[in-house]
Amino acid sequence: MPTQSRQIRATPEELFSVLADYEKYVEWSPDVVTAGVLVREGDIVVAEFQSPFLMEGKYILEFLESRPSSITYRQVDQYDSRGLQGAWMLSASPGSSETLVTGQMEFRTDLWKRAGDRRRADRVLQRRFDALQAHVSGGSAVEPNLPEPAFESLPEGQGLTVWASGVEYRFIRTGQ
Repeated sequence: MPTQSRQIRATPEELFSVLADYEKYVEWSPDVVTAGVLVREGDIVVAEFQSPFLMEGKYILEFLESRPSSITYRQVDQYDSRGLQGAWMLSASPGSSETLVTGQMEFRTDLWKRAGDRRRADRVLQRRFDALQAHVSGGSAVEPNLPEPAFESLPEGQGLTVWASGVEYRFIRTGQ
């Protein structure tokens, strides 16, 4: 399971409050476009998310919260043990105002998809860590450093081929 850790200047309780406020993921997590809590009962929460970078369409996660040290989650709208699962673990750093945050994320998919899913989970974790750190420090989420669009620099009549998820897309510049 892809795992990343980072020291973040905040208490475990502060970080837990941000990570457990699922409806506000759209405000700080760069990949989440919609989020809403469906059910909250004690330390169990069921929430619906949409993150086009993670998967097509909306998905439903069940969270088990153990305040302020951990949140585990698993996707509950999939069959045959497929879907998304992971955890956030928080540990106060002794003698410091920082907390060690460890994030885990895994896609339970077919064997032939696992290498790509592992890379995708690593990228999402990295982006979420960057955004979480910026959010709790009072800054804004880190915007991705994107290059200038290649298509706009092409002369008229020239083409560009892009491969995404095994599909070839061809674009031809036709004018301004």
